[in-house]
Amino acid sequence: MMADDWEIAWTAVKQPTGTALEGVRAPGSREEHNMWLALDRDGNRHLLLGLLAGERPLTERHTKGLTVTTREVMVADRPEALVADLECRDPRLSDAFVGIASAIRDELRVDPTCTPREAAARVLHRWKHFWTVEANELTREAVLGLVGELWFLMRWLGGPSESVLRAWNGPAANRHDFSSSGASVEVKATAGSSERHPRHRVQGLEQLADPPSGVLYLFSLHLASDELGDVSLAALITEAFRSTSSRECERMLDERLAAAGWSTVPGRQGFQRFRVVAETLFKIDVGFPRLTRESFGGTLPTGVSDIAWTLDTAACERWRVATDPFESTAHAVRQAIHAG
Repeated sequence: MMADDWEIAWTAVKQPTGTALEGVRAPGSREEHNMWLALDRDGNRHLLLGLLAGERPLTERHTKGLTVTTREVMVADRPEALVADLECRDPRLSDAFVGIASAIRDELRVDPTCTPREAAARVLHRWKHFWTVEANELTREAVLGLVGELWFLMRWLGGPSESVLRAWNGPAANRHDFSSSGASVEVKATAGSSERHPRHRVQGLEQLADPPSGVLYLFSLHLASDELGDVSLAALITEAFRSTSSRECERMLDERLAAAGWSTVPGRQGFQRFRVVAETLFKIDVGFPRLTRESFGGTLPTGVSDIAWTLDTAACERWRVATDPFESTAHAVRQAIHAG
């Protein structure tokens, strides 16, 4: 089941008038996990996670929009039970709260040995920036950009090692999204186009300018919106954190995601699903269609600034070097990025 199924389930719950919560068993959850989606009389959403005998309480947290407590709770006419109670107190964050609930369910599926309390602790730590700032939805363009960079990091670079995370400069708005002495990569992602060759919007004259050293590549990710697709920003972030091999990797990843804007709440955009139509790596060298400062003799005309332009990848076929991360050129790029 997807995040939308949790949204439908919560919407169907009748808001109570008394102190008891009204709720339903979380769709797709195992009965022994005792997971419930509930509403209180103020209309706030709750995710209730049953605690096992002797299990320590989930640490209480108070952040913007989210409260986590361990307490005795009665849902409808069921007897009171000790649960970890995750409450969303800001209706603007309801979409994100659905994603948090779904992430906890997914954690339980991936690791059947962990308890709901342990799964919640992992997810809340993983998404800690989510609840520490004011809600400010990421734009669709920002979401697509971050999806593209994470897809390249996970599929083409082998995941979030310390060397890869040091090379990841996209969130810091550096010239290129990934940079090393031997190779740099600019990542572009687009969705919704039915054309065979996607078009990418390029901001400024630096994104496809030659790096200080090494070879420059362009990675093009062509996506299509698809409710049954297995690609979403939230899913990629969850997978990236699961793939970290050290606390330092986790810290670096957390830092870069915060810089990219994930510390703000992306609403439905962060959980929108896509399927991959095509992924292509181009080598940028002599003749590649691009605009740089050199295109204007090194100096822009007086009064001209903030140049943005569109690259049609149909004109880039002769520079295509890989469509799969296991091809030889892709392997060479991966080695160069890891080498730093």
